[in-house]
Amino acid sequence: MYVVTDSAKERGCGEPWNLDELPDTPMIFKDLVFDSGCQLLYDREGPHKNNLYGDVNTVNGVAWPVWKPEARWQRLRWLNSATTRPWKLRIVDDTGSDVSGSVCQVIAGDGGIRRNPTAFPRAGLFMGVAERYEVVCDFTAYAGKTLYLWNAQDDYRMKDVPFFCHSHLVMRIEPQAIVPALTQAQAQAIAFNPGNPVVAAKPALDAVLKDADFAAAKAMVANKQCTRTFKFGRRHGHWVINGESWHSARVAAGDVGQNTWELWCLETGGGWFHPIHIHLVDFYVLARNWDEAQVYDYERLTPKDVVQLNPGSHVALLTRFGPHRGEYMFHCHNLVHEDFEMMRSYNVIPTPNSRNAASALPMQNNPEVITSGNIVYDLYKDPVYGLAAARPTSGIKSLKLASAETTDALSFPIRRGFYRMFYPGTADGESTTLLTDPNLNPWISRICEAQPAAPVA
Repeated sequence: MYVVTDSAKERGCGEPWNLDELPDTPMIFKDLVFDSGCQLLYDREGPHKNNLYGDVNTVNGVAWPVWKPEARWQRLRWLNSATTRPWKLRIVDDTGSDVSGSVCQVIAGDGGIRRNPTAFPRAGLFMGVAERYEVVCDFTAYAGKTLYLWNAQDDYRMKDVPFFCHSHLVMRIEPQAIVPALTQAQAQAIAFNPGNPVVAAKPALDAVLKDADFAAAKAMVANKQCTRTFKFGRRHGHWVINGESWHSARVAAGDVGQNTWELWCLETGGGWFHPIHIHLVDFYVLARNWDEAQVYDYERLTPKDVVQLNPGSHVALLTRFGPHRGEYMFHCHNLVHEDFEMMRSYNVIPTPNSRNAASALPMQNNPEVITSGNIVYDLYKDPVYGLAAARPTSGIKSLKLASAETTDALSFPIRRGFYRMFYPGTADGESTTLLTDPNLNPWISRICEAQPAAPVA
C-alpha cells in the first residue's frame, strides 16, 4: 500500500478533523489458497479459471490476526488486495451485534479525503478488489472487550461468491485501556473532530471540477446520456470490453481531451460483477442504474479510481482528465479477468480535437504564465532531468559529504523531480516558479515544509 499523508508530524500541511492526532494503521485484506504442502495455490486451468477465492483470510499477510489498539479514536486505511473476493466489512461484538455503525465513520476513498465524513454503513462497507477506504473508529467504550472485524455476505453484490468455514472472520480486535487514564481535556485533544476548523477538507478532485461541471454531468445522467459507454462482458469464452480484449490491440477511446472531463458509463450483464480500475484519473460516482439515489452513501462524493460494477448493472462516472497526454489503461481488477485480457486503453490527445473540448480546464489560473514563462501548453518536457539520468559511478560524490551539491541532490525529488510530470517546462528546460505555485496551478499540491537534507554521518 502506498500511503499518502499530509500530516504536520510528517512535515505536511496538516490534515482535517484533527486526524494528525489519531494513530494511523494500514490494513491490507487478502484471501489465500494453500496446497497440501502449505504453498500458495493457483490453478488457472482448473478451479481458478475465472475466479480465485481463498479459505484463509489475511490482514497485512497474517492469517486471522489479533489487533490490540489503544481504546481511543483510531484511523484505519483499508485496501482490498484479494485476487477476486469482495469484502463487506463491519465490526461486531462477541454477540454478533453491529458496533461499527455507531462508532465508525468513512473519511476517504481511493482518491483521498472526502469533503465531509459520512456514516459507516451498519450492513457493512463493501470493497471490491483494489478499492481503498479510510475509516475512523472510536474504541473508547470498548477497553477490555473483544470485537471482531467481520466479512458479511451480500447475495446481490457477491453473487456466487463462496463462503468457507472461516470466510466471515477477518480479525479479532482487543482495545486496550490507556494507562494512566486520560483526562477529559487530554481525550478531546486526541479525538476525531469533524468540526475542527484549523485545516479544511479539500478533495484534490474538487480543485479541478467546478459547480457547472457537476451540473452539466448530472443533466447528462438525467437524460441518460454518456460521453462514452463501455460494456464489460463475456464473448466466446473471453472477457471483453465492448466486444474486444487487450489482445485486439485497439484503442477503445482515441479522442479523450487533455484537461477535459467526460461522463463515462460502465455496464455489465448477467451474473458477473467487475471492479473497474481507470488508470491516470480520479472520478466521482454520479449514478447507479441512472439513479443518483442508488449511489452508496460512502462512495457518494468520494474521490475514486476503482468502482464496483454490480451484476447486471450500470454506473455513471464524472471523470476528470488532467494535463497528461498519452495512452492509459482501464480494466477489470479481478486479477483473473485482468490476466485473461479484460483490459482496454484510451488515448489522451491535445484538447482542440477531443470529444468534450468545451469542458477543458486551463492548465493554470494565470494566463500570463503562458507568455511570461514561454510555456508550450500541450507539449511536455522529458520528465527526467539530466541530473537524474544514468551516469558512471566514478563521477558520483558521496551523499555523506556535506556540500551544496549534496543538499541539491537530496532536495531534488521534491523540489524538481516529483511534480515534473504534472506541468510543462519552459524553453530552457526548467519550470517557471509560477507553475509550482498551487494557488495558480490546480494540478499540484502545497508543500508546507521543504524536504530536509539527510544528516551527515
